[in-house]
Amino acid sequence: MNQYTNNGGQPLKKLVVPTLSGTLNLFDSLRKSGKVFRVDAVKKDGSNRTFVCRCGVKPSGDSSKGRAYDPGSKGLLNVFEFGKGYRMVNIDTITFIKHEGVGYILQSNLPTGEYPASIMFHGKGSRTKIAHTSPMYV
Repeated sequence: MNQYTNNGGQPLKKLVVPTLSGTLNLFDSLRKSGKVFRVDAVKKDGSNRTFVCRCGVKPSGDSSKGRAYDPGSKGLLNVFEFGKGYRMVNIDTITFIKHEGVGYILQSNLPTGEYPASIMFHGKGSRTKIAHTSPMYV
């Protein structure tokens, strides 16, 4: 759990280890809300990657053709990463999501349920460092 202490932004209210249906509902709400969230994922080379991003952002210009495929059907989450542009995140590689002050731990050995955020900090304080990729609190 100590790997999530530098979570960038506002302090966590709670941690959740969701069920499969809870995870699917989380991805649906992220796609529809358009709010800023944080995603930690494992890249193909095995290193970790953190995105501060949001869903529901449409590219400017002529996009009348649309996409030839649905990213959700291929297990991808289409996001707009601040400072970088559009990205596709493989849903199977996501390990942590922080959305509206709640941390969602995916791919964990913990039983499903809610946990107090204090188990994550180990007495280091209730506030963490501000995200360097965005001036907004995530």
